[in-house]
Amino acid sequence: MTIEALGTDRIGDSIAYTCELARYLAERLERNPIFELKAPVSLNIVCFGIRGKSSEFVRSLVMDIQESGLAAPSWTTINGELVVRCAIVNHRTTMADIDGFIDTVTGYTTFSFSVSFSWLGRSRTAVVNPRIILVSPK
Repeated sequence: MTIEALGTDRIGDSIAYTCELARYLAERLERNPIFELKAPVSLNIVCFGIRGKSSEFVRSLVMDIQESGLAAPSWTTINGELVVRCAIVNHRTTMADIDGFIDTVTGYTTFSFSVSFSWLGRSRTAVVNPRIILVSPK
């Protein structure tokens, strides 16, 4: 049904466009020393690490971005390291969306920190991102 409605040329153009956006994302990541590409970008998937950040940080970043509604990245393991995985599949995604994603990830990475603590006799680590400021009443 989709092929009949849109035609193979239009579907092919959409796929080519998402691949172009993936290359654009990779280029933006390579320009920033915080990020490191973890696999070659051959189609529409970009995998990257964040220098100096733990697996727990990557998990928190991915989950917070998903919950924000900005994008839906996931994580994967490459050579034993947990990394962010972006599969660009939505034909409505734009370069401005990619720029917004980069800005958000950069801000998150810059303004977050890890806190270690003990709870119920077990060591825990939490990633804190002060995006929300709570003010207690007087």
